[in-house]
Amino acid sequence: MAQLPGFIIVIASLMASHCWALDTVPTLIWSTRSSLWDGSSRLPAGQVLSEPELHNLLTPALANDNLVLFLQDKLSIEDFTQYGDGAFPHIQWWLQNSGSQLVLPAVSWHATVGLASWLSRGQNVSELKSGQPLNSLPRIGPGLLLVRLEDTRSSDFPPVKEALANNDKRIDEVMRWMQRNERQFTAVYTARRPSKQFESTAGMLGGSGRRLLAASTTQSPPVPTQSPLAFGNYSGSPCILLWASQIFIVIDKETFDLTKETFSKTPDTAGSLCNTSSALLSINYTNLNKSASNLVLNFSLSNEFYPVSAQNWFTLDKVSVLWNGNLSDFNTFEVSAPEMYSFRCQLLGTSSRAGSRLTMNTKNKKAISLELHDFQIQAFNLKGNYFAYASDCASFFTPAIWMGLVSCGFLILILTYGLHMLLQLKTMDRFDDPKGPGISAPQAD
Repeated sequence: MAQLPGFIIVIASLMASHCWALDTVPTLIWSTRSSLWDGSSRLPAGQVLSEPELHNLLTPALANDNLVLFLQDKLSIEDFTQYGDGAFPHIQWWLQNSGSQLVLPAVSWHATVGLASWLSRGQNVSELKSGQPLNSLPRIGPGLLLVRLEDTRSSDFPPVKEALANNDKRIDEVMRWMQRNERQFTAVYTARRPSKQFESTAGMLGGSGRRLLAASTTQSPPVPTQSPLAFGNYSGSPCILLWASQIFIVIDKETFDLTKETFSKTPDTAGSLCNTSSALLSINYTNLNKSASNLVLNFSLSNEFYPVSAQNWFTLDKVSVLWNGNLSDFNTFEVSAPEMYSFRCQLLGTSSRAGSRLTMNTKNKKAISLELHDFQIQAFNLKGNYFAYASDCASFFTPAIWMGLVSCGFLILILTYGLHMLLQLKTMDRFDDPKGPGISAPQAD
């Protein structure tokens, strides 16, 4: 977060030194009131704001101001760095000339997608749709003005930069209309979803190291269309969250797709439990087919304090599959993350291409394999019904980096050998006598 007028410079500098988690949306806030946010509102650079944190920052503006929420379909930090001042001149001007401002480069999309409904609580709400004239708005007292901006990621024209520029002009029109009506206001510019997304390279890396999701380089896993599977404790608050885009179990060459059974329906999780030191997520599937009429999928997790890192880490110790009385246990390899994070891997399973491998530690008459795509789990330090900042299973060194290191090492070796040969060259002058007669070579006709 930054509290500076030049928002593009701020965002560019933060992008140069920090990376954020997947699925974050930038949020810009400015107000006619000065000192609306004091120094206590500052957050560490690079921190992803959760829904409660965003609400706390906006609470001071809910008292007497007119709230203006400019809501776009998609927006990411890369839009500011890619299109620069050309697409956002008016927003930049309003930030520089406002009484107070906040630039939040990374806000969880879980917080922004429901921001309009949260701000509308107890407020007089007016909505201004894309293309609707300003003179159609009534002269109302303090309340919420929801301005829905033009979509920027549709298949039709205009292009993205032109759509962003049109939205920038629309924001300027609304701001000047507020000024003409002599209204004090607080404006918020954000979006429901990120436009630039990145993809973990765990599947192609096959490494055992980990890195934060922010270090991913291409396109993110899709935003879940289904809610994650949640198991609640006695108070009703979620204490275990699980999500995967696909869950496959193969038993004796028969494949079971458990994705819909897990996330579209309400599976039986009565055997689950959770506390501060351990957790068990038990999912019971019934009436799949004759070969596996009853199947139970268990995830066993533990939470321990490690003095070396001075913090708690949780570990997925074991994954077990119980079907028709047969039990298969799978050991995991480095499936762990700090307690405050969730764990994510593009592919967790028994396949050799999995980013995190599962190895069977029991012998069964029937061959069984398990694959969970875009796997994500968290069982400790949960705040609400969504995942925390994620630690990814992908390794730090990609194949391209390894190829570059090997090539550079080979070239450095050749250069070193060449310099060594040059330094060993000596002038052959031991038979030359500078005071002796010159050498003459007679030439025959």
